[in-house]
Amino acid sequence: MRVLGLMSGTSLDGLDMALVKFSESKWRLLATHHLSYPQEWLSSLSTAHQQSGLELTALDLSYGRWLGEQVRVFSEQYGHIDLVSSHGHTIFHQPEHHLTLQIGHGQALAIAAQLPVVNDFRTADVLMGGQGAPLVPRGDLDLFPEYDAWLNLGGMANITTRKGARALAWDLSPCNMVFNALSRREGLPYDKDGQMARAGKYIASLAQTIERFDYFQRTPPKSLGREWVEEQIMPVFDGVSTEDALHTAVEAFSGVMVKQIPNHAHAILVSGGGAHNRYLMEVLHEKCPARLVVPDKLTVDFKEAIVFAYLGYLRFANKNNVLSDVTGVTHDHSAGVLYAPR
Repeated sequence: MRVLGLMSGTSLDGLDMALVKFSESKWRLLATHHLSYPQEWLSSLSTAHQQSGLELTALDLSYGRWLGEQVRVFSEQYGHIDLVSSHGHTIFHQPEHHLTLQIGHGQALAIAAQLPVVNDFRTADVLMGGQGAPLVPRGDLDLFPEYDAWLNLGGMANITTRKGARALAWDLSPCNMVFNALSRREGLPYDKDGQMARAGKYIASLAQTIERFDYFQRTPPKSLGREWVEEQIMPVFDGVSTEDALHTAVEAFSGVMVKQIPNHAHAILVSGGGAHNRYLMEVLHEKCPARLVVPDKLTVDFKEAIVFAYLGYLRFANKNNVLSDVTGVTHDHSAGVLYAPR
């Protein structure tokens, strides 16, 4: 089965697309594409949480249609697709209130792409009392089995670690969502290579404020939402220069990340946009006793899209794709809603 995984992260850097061929226990990456969001979509998605119910409903449908159109363009260039597996774009994530929302309506996507679609991977788990996140651990264990742990430096930083034959996973801290938001103060989409962060100064009181947040002391299962980051984390940088804010954020977040990494993790696969941030990686290498392995660029950039292709493949086969040890529900289950083209 040739499955196209679609991933849009909280950092709003764009849409990642990965076409993966699955056959029995083997998989092969066939093609990838990254599409930066046009300004109108960047504006709409970044303010979606402030829109009315009617506006958000319309955005859900129009974003789904747009995703479907991008799938058709991808298919014309890279060939046949059997199934689309879409993460959607997260607007709300409050598992403590049994609430999560990823827009990009599955039926609108399926009709626009004229392909079967799996999406909405988180809702069922949250309604069952779970965190609805992280979802990548099943893919980490099955697709990249040669590592002890898997660290993804995306909008949020999350980790998967082995627990015997099972896995534990959780969101460690904010990451690119904060770095990119601070960079936008200077009219830049992100801090290239961590250059601004490297040039800044460490503000100990600011780092201590960040490190004292209760989330970093809690035990898993746990997950982070955009709302918490915007309401709790971003205000601490008010009045601080961009360079100093970035420098201190890198130091503080890397510190809380490393403190949560279990001692039994010896070889850690690192992926996500943060793996390209040279300053962040230097600081992590300094602080982390484990061996951090940054793989090839395609794996770094498209690992989450690859994993979501796999989660959709498992859902289509009605096999479990969510691990109860990770999200905190009572049993493993097969998450995602399947939509057929009309």
